[in-house]
Amino acid sequence: CSAGLPGIALQLAGKMVVDGKSPDEITRNMIVLAYCKLGKAERAVQMLDQVSSCGGRKWRPDVISYTKVIWGLCSSNCREDAGIILERMISERILPSVATWNILLLCFIIDDNLSS
Repeated sequence: CSAGLPGIALQLAGKMVVDGKSPDEITRNMIVLAYCKLGKAERAVQMLDQVSSCGGRKWRPDVISYTKVIWGLCSSNCREDAGIILERMISERILPSVATWNILLLCFIIDDNLSS
């Protein structure tokens, strides 16, 4: 995914599941990023909504998951949805990181200044 091949990353993650292996938190965050890089941020949001089993544990999205989804929504020019995800993140008591705020800053302030 980091090498710019999000489609292949999703295929590998799918193969993991077919082979009976449960993706861990890192892999799930990579899947979220892959969807966002493919312009499918709405699918990444759906992943946040899913109650999925991860080796007998429930997967709980973390600051990395939410930040990647916010980035994906901002990249897709869905700023209102990014704001909703931020509110959800905070309501779930997940504190935004510096990276989260930087993405939002670029999305809301700098993009507005560039389009003026």
